[in-house]
Amino acid sequence: MRSLNNLRSFIMAAKYGSFASAANELCITPAAISQQIKQLEEELGVSLLMRSSTGVQLTAQGKTYLPFVEQAFASLAQGQAVLHSKEQAGVFKIAALPSVASKWLMPRVYDVLEKCQDVDIRVEASHSKVDFNQQDFDACISFGAHSYPDMHKQRLFNDRVFAVASPKLLQAIERDDIESIVCLPMIHVDWGRDNADLPSWQDWFEGMGLPYYGVQKGPTFNLTNLAVEAALQGRGLLLGQESLIQAELASGALVKVNDLSLALKQDYFLVYPERSLKSAQTRRMIALLFALEITGENDFLDKAV
Repeated sequence: MRSLNNLRSFIMAAKYGSFASAANELCITPAAISQQIKQLEEELGVSLLMRSSTGVQLTAQGKTYLPFVEQAFASLAQGQAVLHSKEQAGVFKIAALPSVASKWLMPRVYDVLEKCQDVDIRVEASHSKVDFNQQDFDACISFGAHSYPDMHKQRLFNDRVFAVASPKLLQAIERDDIESIVCLPMIHVDWGRDNADLPSWQDWFEGMGLPYYGVQKGPTFNLTNLAVEAALQGRGLLLGQESLIQAELASGALVKVNDLSLALKQDYFLVYPERSLKSAQTRRMIALLFALEITGENDFLDKAV
């Protein structure tokens, strides 16, 4: 029996034509992808991929072998789904980015659980892309839809950012003293490959009509929740996502520096596989959580929740 990790690496490398992209998908290093595929090729005694400076391509043997590997993983996923449905009947499983899960999704989950005693919801917070062929999620919330070309998708909302801070940080500064405000530390959020879709401090300076002289001093975080916590502690100004800081704004723990808002360049989507269409329970849960009726169309609905 071939190592499942080696086989998974082979599928991803064949899909993307790149060890780097496959590694990014599986959250391992390109060197690990190369090593796993090399082990697989040695076990099989054939060459599956041709390496070049521009990427990798399937050999004739690789083209023959790939459909069988993909079918095997699909069968495993179906088996896991059957087991899951038998052992956890009534459980709706959804994945979301950690900040979206805690700040935007969970209030909806609590509301549904309070009103409907017969449902069970399992939320998994993760930055990893959901592989519906290998994981038993019923749906996920995705920033942008480009990562799920073969899945059903419905638009949930678009978010905006405002410059916010703790009242403590601003207590010695007049709100209209923009020159003093821009001298404060500025908290940065690093979204990796999605950074281009997140408004930056440079965008904010330009929106204010101010000159931008490079990265402002301040801590950088890869998790929005950590960035919000730093802002609450008075560590700097933050470009806070409106949907994720509602409670902090309502309580006064964070305040807007001004009214300038900048839209994120991607929307948030509800993504779900074909099998979710066949489950009355899944359709009911999505209706309860998001006031959406899921359909068989890949519609980018213009309905915000």
